[in-house]
Amino acid sequence: MKDSNDGKNLSNELKSLQQRIIDLEKLLADQELQLDKSQLMIQLLDSATDSVFLHDFDGNFVYVNEAAYKTRGYTKEELMGMNIHDLDVPQYEKLIEPRIEDLMEKEESIFETAHFRKDGSQMPVEIHSRIIEYENNSLVLSYVRDITERKTIENALMSSKEQYRTLFDSIGVGVAFISPNMEIWDLNNQMKEWFPNIDISGKPICFKAFNDPPRENICTYCPTYKTLEDGKVHESITDTPIGDEIINFRIVSSPIKDDAGNVVAAIEMVEDITAHKRTEEELKRAYATFNSIFEGPENIIAFSLDRNYQYIFFNQAHSQTMKNIWGANIEIGMSMLDYVSSPEDKEKAKINFERALSGENFIEIEEYGAESLSRRYWENIYNPIQSDKDIIGLTVFCIDITKRQKALSNLRQSEEKFRAVTESAIDAIITTDSEGIISFFNPSFLELFGYSASELSDKPVSILIPKGHKKEHIKGMKSLEAGKLHRTGQTSRAIGLKKDGTEFPCEMSLSLWKSGEDTYFTSIIRDLTERQKAEEALIESEEKFRRIFHNANDMISLNVMNDDGMPGKFLEVNDVASERLGYTRDELLNMSPPDIVAPEKRVEMPGNARVLIENGHNTFEIVHLTKDGRRIPIEVNNHLITYKGREVCLAISRDITERKKAEDALKLSRIRLSNAMDLAHLANWELDPYNQMFIFNDKFYSMLGTTAENEGGYHMPIEYYIKRYVHPEDAQFIATGMKKSLAIREPAFGTDFENRIIRRDGETRNVAIHIKVIPATESQSARVYGAVQDITEHKKAEEKLKESLEEKEMLLKEIHHRVKNNLMVISSLLNLQSQYIKDKEALGIFKESQNRARSMALIHERLYRSTDLKRIDFGDYIRTLANDLFHTYITDPGKVRLNINADKLMVDINTTVPLGLIVNELLTNSMKHGFIEGREIEGGEGEIRIDFHKEGDKFVLVVSDTGVGFPEDLDFQNTSTLGLQLVNNLTNQLDGTIELNRDNGTEFKITFEEQYK
Repeated sequence: MKDSNDGKNLSNELKSLQQRIIDLEKLLADQELQLDKSQLMIQLLDSATDSVFLHDFDGNFVYVNEAAYKTRGYTKEELMGMNIHDLDVPQYEKLIEPRIEDLMEKEESIFETAHFRKDGSQMPVEIHSRIIEYENNSLVLSYVRDITERKTIENALMSSKEQYRTLFDSIGVGVAFISPNMEIWDLNNQMKEWFPNIDISGKPICFKAFNDPPRENICTYCPTYKTLEDGKVHESITDTPIGDEIINFRIVSSPIKDDAGNVVAAIEMVEDITAHKRTEEELKRAYATFNSIFEGPENIIAFSLDRNYQYIFFNQAHSQTMKNIWGANIEIGMSMLDYVSSPEDKEKAKINFERALSGENFIEIEEYGAESLSRRYWENIYNPIQSDKDIIGLTVFCIDITKRQKALSNLRQSEEKFRAVTESAIDAIITTDSEGIISFFNPSFLELFGYSASELSDKPVSILIPKGHKKEHIKGMKSLEAGKLHRTGQTSRAIGLKKDGTEFPCEMSLSLWKSGEDTYFTSIIRDLTERQKAEEALIESEEKFRRIFHNANDMISLNVMNDDGMPGKFLEVNDVASERLGYTRDELLNMSPPDIVAPEKRVEMPGNARVLIENGHNTFEIVHLTKDGRRIPIEVNNHLITYKGREVCLAISRDITERKKAEDALKLSRIRLSNAMDLAHLANWELDPYNQMFIFNDKFYSMLGTTAENEGGYHMPIEYYIKRYVHPEDAQFIATGMKKSLAIREPAFGTDFENRIIRRDGETRNVAIHIKVIPATESQSARVYGAVQDITEHKKAEEKLKESLEEKEMLLKEIHHRVKNNLMVISSLLNLQSQYIKDKEALGIFKESQNRARSMALIHERLYRSTDLKRIDFGDYIRTLANDLFHTYITDPGKVRLNINADKLMVDINTTVPLGLIVNELLTNSMKHGFIEGREIEGGEGEIRIDFHKEGDKFVLVVSDTGVGFPEDLDFQNTSTLGLQLVNNLTNQLDGTIELNRDNGTEFKITFEEQYK
C-alpha cells in the first residue's frame, strides 16, 4: 500500500533543499564570494540521490541532475534532448492533463507514475512537482523518487493478503468476523456453505442471521458476546438445524484488539463436531456397559490377564476375534502372547501390558492381526486390576475402528490430492491491473497461449485479444470497473489469440479485486476448442438420434415408473406413435401406457412391470387400442434407463399384425400338412449322425406296425432298424444309401429312394424315403431329416396300370399293322387292276390312287415300328416318300435332281396323315407336270426341292421345282383336278395357309400350327 508519510517526507526534503539554497545564497553574499550562484545550485542538485527535473510547461528539459539520467541509463545530453513525456509509460498518459491542471491550480502536486528506462524496462516513481520562478520564467521543478522497493513491499503485502484470504476460505472450519454490535462483517466459504442465505453486505445481526427462525435476543450460550464483553476466549457447543439435520457446532470465540488493548471485534472459529459428538456418545455408552462386561455383549471385546499375561477371563467376542485375526482357539490359563504370531505385534503388546501392570490407565490406537487372515485397527483401553494396594493383572477393552481409520486415511489422501490439484491447475490464470498490464500468470496460461514468461511480463493484455474483439474487451472492462457489470463467479465465452496468431474459443470467469487504491482483474481461462468440437458433435449426434427416433419403423416412447412399479405418464414419443395410434403428441404426453392398451390386456401389465423391475428389461406381446378403436397386436421391448437423473422406461413397440397373420397361416398350414400327411401315409423322422441313432414318431412306428413302448422309446439305432425292419434284399442298398448321404457336404443336400420294409406283423410294405442332410457349421452340428411314405397301394396300382398300358400298346401296334396291311392290299389291288386298263388317263388315275394309299400305309408302318405310337419323325417320312415317288415318276434321273432339306420334327398322327397326302400330291404334280418330255429345261437339269422346318410355333412345308412352271391362267384354289382339291382341303383341315410362287418354276408354301400336342 502507498505510505502517506512518504509524500510528506518528500515535500519536507524539497522544502529543506530550497531553504539550504537560500541559506547558501546568503552565505555567499555575506562572504562576498564571487562564485556564480546558479553554478552552486547545480552542484547541490547533482549531489542529490533522487532525480531532479527542471522543465517548462511543454515538458522540455531545462535541467536534469546526475541521478536523473544515470538511473534511466541515458547520458545527460541524451536526456536533455528528450521531453519529460517521452519517459511516461503509455497507460499513465491519460493522467498527464489532469495532473497539469492540478499543478496549475495549486502550484504543487504529488502523484505516482512509471518511467521508461533506456533499455525499455519500467521503474515506478513518486513525483513532487512545484512551480518556481527561474531567471524570470515560470518553470516546473520536479523531485522524482524511485519507489521500486516500496512497490515490491506493497505487492508482497497484496500477495500476503491474497494468501490470507485463501487460508481464510480453505482453513477447513467456519470463520466469522463479528463487530462489537454483533454485526457479521465477513464469512469464509465454509460458513457460506452452511448458511447460504446470509448476505454480509447488509451487515446482518449474528443471532438473527444464524437462527431459523431468527432470534430477537442474544443467544444465552453465545461465546462471542462474552468475548466482546470481557476480551477473553470463550467456547460453547450448539445444536443448530441445517436443512433436515441437526448439526453440532463447536464455537471458539477470540478477541481482536487494537494497539491500546481495546476489543474491536471477535473472530469465531466454528467446527462441525457432529461426528465427534456421536463418537463421544458411543464411547459413553461403551463405558456404561463396562460394568456389565461379564454378561458379554457381542459388540464389546474384553479380556483380562494376570501378571504373567495368562488369560483369567475373556468374552465370546474376544475369542472369536482371536480366531479371526490369528487363527487361534484361546484357553483360560494360557499366555495371550503365545497366540500372537507376529514378533512385532507380540513386543508391542508386551510393552502395553507392562504399562498397565505398572498402574497406568491409557488408550492406544493399534494395528494387530496376521497379514494372511485379517489385520485390523483397534482402539484398546488398558486398565490395571487392583486388589487392595497390589496390581494383580489388567483388563483390556477393544473396539474395532478399522473402518474409521480407513476413512481417515482416505480423507488425508483426498486432502493431499486437492492440494496437488490447486497447485497445478490445468486452467489458465491471469491477473492484470486496471490499465490492462499483465502482472501474473500460471504455467498453464503460458502453455495455452504459447508465450514465455519474459514475453508476457508487464505487457498489455490486448496482445492476447484478436483485433476484432479489442473494442468489446475495453468496453467490458470499463463497465466492470465502473460497477455496471457483476461477473464475479460467472463465466462467459470469448475468443483468445495465441502467439502464433491462432484464434481459439475459451471460457473465462472474471473477478475484480482491489489492493489499496489499485484495481486488479483476475481471470480463469479454459480452452473450449475440444469442448466446442464435442458440442458440435453432440448437436450432430442429437440430430441423428432425433432423425432415427422419429423415422424409426417402430413406436418409441419414454415413460416414468410410478412408486407402485406401474408405468406412468409418457415423457416422450416419436412420430410413429402419433401416426399409429391416431393421437397428437401433446395428447400422448398426457397419457400413460395403460391408456393405449386394450382393456382385457391391462391385467397383464403388473406382471410385465415386475419382470422389468427385476431384470431391467423384458419383452412381451400386448394389444394397443388406437384413438378410433382399432386393435393392433404389438411386441414391446422394454429397458430401464437413466434419463435426466431418474429411472425411466424406454419402450420400443413393434406392430406384429403381419407376423400374427403369418403365425395364424403357419398354424393352419401345419394342420393342413398334418392332414395331408395322414392322407398320404407320410411320417417324419430325424437322424443323429454322431450317435447313429434314428428319432422316430408315433406315425412312423404305426407304419412299422409297432409302438414306442414296444421299441423302448423313440430312439432306434440305424443298425437295428435295418436288421429288424428293412427287407433283407434291400438292407445293403439302404445301408449304402444312408452312408453316401451322410458323406455329402453340399449345403441342404437331398436325395430320394425306395425300399421295402417288413412290419412287426411280418407284412411286407413298399415305402419311399426322402433324406435332407444339412452339414455342420461353426455354430451348429450336422442335422439329418427325412420323410417316409407308404407307397404299397401306389405300387400295386402302378403295376396294374403298367400291365394295362402294355396291353393297349400291343393292341394299337396291331391296329397300325393291320391298317398298313389293308392299305397295301388296296394298293396291290389297284396295281393289278391297272394292268387291264388301256386308257392312259384312267391308268394315271389308278396310279395316283395307288400312291395315295401307299403314302398312308407308310405312316402307319412308321407308327407300328416306332416306340411312340402317336408321333413320327416327319422329316424321315418325307425322305422315304419322296424317294419312292422319285423312282416311280422320274424315268431319267440324270435330268432331274431331288433335294430334300427336312428337319427331324415329331408330328402327331392326326397331323401326319393329311400332311403326308399333301406332300404326296405336290411331289406327284412336280414330277408328272413339271418336267414334260420334249420340253427343254433352262440350265439343262431340273430340281425338285422339299423344305420342312419350324418357325416358332408354326410348321413350314415348301415344295418347289424348276420345271416348266404353273400355268398363269390356272387358279390353283379353284381347279377341277383331284390332286389340288385334296391339297386345298387338307390344308384347311390343318387350319393352315397355302401360297403359290410362280417365279423360277413352281413353289408351294404351306404354313400351319399343330393342333394336337
